[in-house]
Amino acid sequence: MPGFRLTVDLVNTVIALDPEWQGGHYSRNPVEGLPPCRDAVLSWVVSAGYLDRISSHDLAAGLEGMARAFSEWDANALVLALCGIPRHDVSAPFDGDMTTALAKITAPALVLASAKRPAGRDRRARRIADGLKHARYAEIPSDLGHRAVRALPGTPEGDFIDRQIRGFSHAAEGRGE
Repeated sequence: MPGFRLTVDLVNTVIALDPEWQGGHYSRNPVEGLPPCRDAVLSWVVSAGYLDRISSHDLAAGLEGMARAFSEWDANALVLALCGIPRHDVSAPFDGDMTTALAKITAPALVLASAKRPAGRDRRARRIADGLKHARYAEIPSDLGHRAVRALPGTPEGDFIDRQIRGFSHAAEGRGE
């Protein structure tokens, strides 16, 4: 995840440039540094296909919405949340062996991923599902990238996710789990 680490470093640097930041010991949330972070994160959230098909008006509206969402975060909380992602490694207790780590999980799992991921992303979700004993894998037919998994009800993505969860729940109930 070197590209994501670079994105995290960029977000941290942008926040730190805000005069209110004061090394993280601020008395007022450094909101000026937060909206620009959305641009750094955008390439990790949506696919290139989505960016190609969306109108400039809709892209601007989406970026504005992301900027508002970022502005609502406490800057320290955002920094800590983003820094924690690349440091989380479920394979660490197994000497970095992800196959062994995943094989230890016996609970049923539903693994959902967008059919079109952000540029440069591999098929980690598929490999995770393949490594779990009782996993069901489904690709959301969407170019929204990571945003597809947070789709609203009534959207094609949201309806697909709902069907997958309902089917998974019924299958798990049938197994007595």
